[in-house]
This record gives sequence, structure tokens and C-alpha cells, in this order.
Amino acid sequence: SATRRRAACDFLQALCIFFESQVIALYSQYIEAMQKEYLQNPTQNWSKKDTCIFLVLALASKGETQKLGITKTSSFISIPAFYSNSILPELQNPDVNSLPLIKADCLKFLIYVRNQLDRDTLVKSLPVCARYLSSNNVVVQTYAAHAIERLLLVRHPADQKHTAITKNDLIPYAQSMYDKLFQILTSDKSYENEYVMRAVMRLSSSLHEGVLPYLSQLIDKLVLILRRSSRNPNKPNFNHYLFETITVLIRTSVTQNLAVLNQFEQVLFPVFTPIFTEDIAEFVPYALQILGFLLESHSSGSTPLPEAYRILFQSILTPAFWDRSGNIPALSRLLQAYIEKAGETIVLEKLTIVLGIFQRLVSQSKVHDHEGFAILNSLVVHLSRIQLENYFKDIFIVIFTRLTKAKTQKLIKCIIIFFCYFVVKYGAQELITQVDNIQANMFQMVIERLFLPELSKVDENDKKLCAIGVTHLLCDPIPMISGIYFAHLWLPLLQSLLQLFESSNELQTMSAAEKKKQAQEEAEEELLGGLDDTPGNDNIYI
Repeated sequence: SATRRRAACDFLQALCIFFESQVIALYSQYIEAMQKEYLQNPTQNWSKKDTCIFLVLALASKGETQKLGITKTSSFISIPAFYSNSILPELQNPDVNSLPLIKADCLKFLIYVRNQLDRDTLVKSLPVCARYLSSNNVVVQTYAAHAIERLLLVRHPADQKHTAITKNDLIPYAQSMYDKLFQILTSDKSYENEYVMRAVMRLSSSLHEGVLPYLSQLIDKLVLILRRSSRNPNKPNFNHYLFETITVLIRTSVTQNLAVLNQFEQVLFPVFTPIFTEDIAEFVPYALQILGFLLESHSSGSTPLPEAYRILFQSILTPAFWDRSGNIPALSRLLQAYIEKAGETIVLEKLTIVLGIFQRLVSQSKVHDHEGFAILNSLVVHLSRIQLENYFKDIFIVIFTRLTKAKTQKLIKCIIIFFCYFVVKYGAQELITQVDNIQANMFQMVIERLFLPELSKVDENDKKLCAIGVTHLLCDPIPMISGIYFAHLWLPLLQSLLQLFESSNELQTMSAAEKKKQAQEEAEEELLGGLDDTPGNDNIYI
């Protein structure tokens, strides 16, 4: 912000570019003098400490980011030494309510310099920060929660894949921190504090399976908060971290014990149902994504799904749900989960409506057409030919009509991927037959205008599928190996397949289960990496 203090800081840092040693030597004397004045009478001379902390940050910082805090420091100032000698003792003061501005300054200093401190210091600082969650001052509470959340993100210096503070470091303090955080969230003064909710989310994520002993109490408290917030959802960041926390708990616990699925469903369905019936727009995408993840966690076909899912399925097929663009990614994923887990029961009964949703997304939206293809691909994978073949002609007409009216690079990729799914499931000859039924010899145009120029441009995760699909096209159908398409298409298509291999550093060889595991690991990695300060509801990490 444009204040005199900020301007003085900028000027001081500019001087340090050319006269760093002289400036720091001079101002070190002022810092030492102000420290002594503060210690003589902290209550009266608190402003000296405040200025001292600000000066040290201004002089020491030579590079910083919002995500990591200070990343590069002056060689003339020891941040760890100043923290240990001047900041940590202040935070260790038994009275958490004394000099709230100085306490907030100290917590802010820790947030800024966290990546300059060693692991032992970070571990020691964690319970110290937690004490200030009990402060009477909302600002101090907020800085304490923010400090805890930021400390839990600091990476281990010897292994950047893991955090410096481990699950075992957290367990002794977890119950106390949860109690204090939820005490804030249930108070009248700061019950929708986004930094506090973010701290709950990060603590739950960092505990990994260590969060399981607290699962029941956490679910109960989060559901109460969710019910209250749904009455007036005016804090989007808070809402985001609230749902993110629920997601973390589900993912962690379901991974360890599938039996808890029923517990989550019994608790969450009664909360989510009013969100849908009352059309609480801010919460609908989150609720859909969480229900999609719960449904994905069920085993396929072994036991019937709870009746609540059948009732929900009727609701998500209504056009009103699909009218709001923000709902579509979550709805698409949820619908794909239904197709995978109950394709031959619940979905088959409403197959015409599901295909209507595919048609709507592909025909009417350049933004969400890929979601329509994702639904179609899921139908191909999980339904038999007998169940779907009566709709083949209509499906291909929808695709080619859209291709004629509004051709885009993304659409071409989606079509290629769908054709490859179709070939792998139903055979290359069936694809040729369906395409040529639209127009005589149309398959040649498909290969020449879609596959040959665009095959090598598909995303890395889709290259294995495309390689298998194109191999079937080259080797299986009579028209390709000895018929009407051999002379013009076989060799060019083979060359495109070779280009596909050459464009990939390492062709994907993971199974579906391995891909799902990798996706979960990437979601956890993203959580550890920190969330955007202004999240939307398009994606939570599940």
C-alpha cells in the first residue's frame, strides 16, 4: 500500500542495492537502540519494537514472493539469529493477550521468513503459534492461523517432495489445535474466517492418516458450519476451504477404510439435498464434486448403490442443473461416475436423456464440448454394444454436424479420442461402417482431415489409447488392409502413428488404477503446494 512507511522501505531497499554494507551497518545501530528501549518498557515503547521488526524485514529481504515469503536475504543480516533472539522470545510470552500489535508483527515476521528457518525451529514454532489461536484479538488469531498453515507448507530442505513438518511432529498438538481453531469458527466474531478454515484444511491434509482419530468430531463440526454458511454464503474463500477440508477428510479416510463411505453419505446427503432443492448456487458445484468422489469410491457393480444416489440421479438429469456453466464440470464428472458404477442399472434406464446431455454439450458449447465427449467416452467404455448400438447413428450425426458448423482444435482432439475408444471397444470395422453410413467414403475424409494432421497433437495421457486405436485401424478392417482405403490411407496413417510415437517422450503405459492413483497423488501434491488466495468453485482437489 502507498504509505510513508512503505515509501521509506522502498527507498531503503534501493540504497541497499548500491551501499548495502554501509546502510545495514548504520541501521543496525538504530535497531539495537530501539530493541533496548523496548525492553526497558514494552508497554510504553511498543512502537520501537514495531519499527525494529519492519526495518529488519526491509533490510534483510532481497527477494520475496506471495507464495513463499522471503526467498533471498542479505548476507549482512542473519534472519535465523534475529528470529531466535528477538521474535521467538516475544511469542513465548505467557500472556497471549498482551501487546497484540507486537504479537501480530512477530507472527507476520515468521510468515515472511519461514523458508529461511531450519526444521527444528519450525517445529518449535508450531505450538507457539497455536497458543495465539486463544488470543482475544481477532487479528492475532488470524495471523496465528495463517502462520500455522504456511509453516505446514514449508518443504524439507533435503527432500523437496516432503514438508519440513511431518505427521509425527503434528500429532502431539493436533487435538489442541483443532479445538482452538473450531472455537474461533463457532464464535460470533470470526465464525467465517477464511484463514482459520484454511488452517483446518492444511492441518487435516498434513496429518494424512493421522487425522482418522478425529474424523467423527471433525465431520460433525464441519457439517454444522456448512449448514450455517448455506443460509448466507457470502464468503467465497471461506466456503472454498470448508469444502476443501471435507474433501481432504473423505479422500484420506476412504483410502484407509472404504467402510467410512456410508458414514459420509449418511451425514452429507441430508446437508447437500437442501443445497440442490433451494439452488444455493455458490455451493452446488462443490456438493456435486464431493458426491462424485464418494460415488467413484464405491466398488463397481458388487452391491446396489444407496437409494439416495438413485434419487439424486433423477435430479441431475434436469435441464436446470446444466443451465449454469459453473455446474457443468462437476455434473459431467458425477455423471461419468454413475456410468462407471451403475451404468447397466440406473443409467441404462435414462440412457436417452444422458445422450441428450451429450448432444447439448457438444452442439451448443465450445467451452464445455469436451465434457460431453467425456460422458460419451464413459458410455462407450462401460456399456456393451447391444446397449448402445441403436444410438450409434445419432451419435455420429451429432459429432459431424458440430464439426461442420464449428470446427476447433479441441473438438478435433475430442473426436480422435472418441473414435479410438470406439475402435478399441467395438472394432475398427464398426467405426468405418458408421462413418461411411453418414456419407459414402466419408471415412477417407476423416483420416485425411482429422487423423493425419492432428493425431500427433493429442495430449500425453491420451497417446497410448490413440496408438492402440490407430494400430487396430491399420491391422483389422478389410477396407484398410486390402480394400478401398488401402492405397490412399494405410501408409499415411502408419506415418502419423510413427509421428505420434516420436512426439512422446514416453508413451503412457499406466493402467486405469495406476492413473487413478497418480491423480490422487497429484491432488495431494497440489494441496501441499498451496492454494490460490482467491479460489473459485470450478475445481477442488479431489
